[in-house]
Amino acid sequence: MTTKTIRQIVWLAGVLWFSAGAATGPKAAIDTTAVDFDTVYEKKVRFLTHTFSIKNLGDSTLSLYKIRPGCGCTTFRSDTVIQPGKAGRIAMQLDLSEERNGEFYKRLDISTNDRNYPRVRFAFYGVLKSIIHVDSAAIVLPTIGKKDTVQTVTLFTEKPDLQVTEVSFVIENPPFEWQSNLPIRFQFRKTGKKNSEGLWSYALQVFYSPVQKESWYGKFIVTTNHPDKPEFKIAGFLDPMK
Repeated sequence: MTTKTIRQIVWLAGVLWFSAGAATGPKAAIDTTAVDFDTVYEKKVRFLTHTFSIKNLGDSTLSLYKIRPGCGCTTFRSDTVIQPGKAGRIAMQLDLSEERNGEFYKRLDISTNDRNYPRVRFAFYGVLKSIIHVDSAAIVLPTIGKKDTVQTVTLFTEKPDLQVTEVSFVIENPPFEWQSNLPIRFQFRKTGKKNSEGLWSYALQVFYSPVQKESWYGKFIVTTNHPDKPEFKIAGFLDPMK
């Protein structure tokens, strides 16, 4: 979903004021369901927050339940009962610390007992500009199809002399302490090219010699010389050669 499409959806939602005249039972009225944060720069802000409002224009209690964020990076605080003629608040917060460079769209779904408006979707959207942007969401070794134990990812940044000094792999909840880190080798070089946004590109090759019998999920920890981003994480999956 592109930013243009999201804006069109939000515009339509804004045109529709979810209310009516006299109503029997609970009646939800909402004027805003989404917030456009435009361009957000990493390190300048970590959390995005906004408080939405729902007013009950009906003549009985409006209930909010089954409140479900779209991801673990989204948290909330919400009223669950709104009396007739009163307004309730839904405070939504997005943690950007592990968001990737580019467009983002994060939602919060709420069910209500308003028969004409049984579900509400609140959303944050915009574009995140990362200090170091990685072109891959994950590193999988051996590679898909078991053909190779090396994967190359490209890093983009404004820093003309970026260096990677260490790459490690940390297993999520390892059963034994010795398995908390597995042997990882890497090579790093500057490509000498800039992308369309004027950012320098760098190639990071990650090598792994399978030594375990089990498959492991975890994160690759990449250490750099960037003063504003000395470390970043990439999701990872290590699998034995079969």
